[in-house]
Amino acid sequence: MYYAGHDTNIYFLRALLNLNWVTASYNPNQSPPGGMLRFELLTDGGAGKFVKLYFETQSYSQQRSATALSAELGEVPDRSFVAIPKCATGPENSCPLETFKAVAAAALDAACVKSTA
Repeated sequence: MYYAGHDTNIYFLRALLNLNWVTASYNPNQSPPGGMLRFELLTDGGAGKFVKLYFETQSYSQQRSATALSAELGEVPDRSFVAIPKCATGPENSCPLETFKAVAAAALDAACVKSTA
């Protein structure tokens, strides 16, 4: 699933989940133009499901020169792993899906959330 937003949305998610990241070109926790939080849902081959989170952005020089991002050409975005606090207990500091759901639910004020389902 792809969900797009603005840097403000990224900052809201950062505050909600108490996230921190460091990139090669920007200040810690900065969300430059085109930056994204990338949530990946992984399985361990069995019943285990895990969430891994990355922050991705173009470097200063890639943005300045309008470089087309291409793995074949070796031009890839800066990708930084983001540990999810209270949750990095799975393989490679991933977060078990059920724990992630609990951490996210605990961070929300139920009075501000309405289900449409």
